[in-house]
Amino acid sequence: MTPDDLAGTLDFLRRAEALKSTLRSGTTASGRQESTAEHT
Repeated sequence: MTPDDLAGTLDFLRRAEALKSTLRSGTTASGRQESTAEHT
């Protein structure tokens, strides 16, 4: 894996991690707001 490949992979993982804290406008069946990561 080249340094550029590694940098790209780490960037992807950081962006995916950020989805965990991005709330959607919808709610779960129990009324709790779900995150984008939970929905996908």
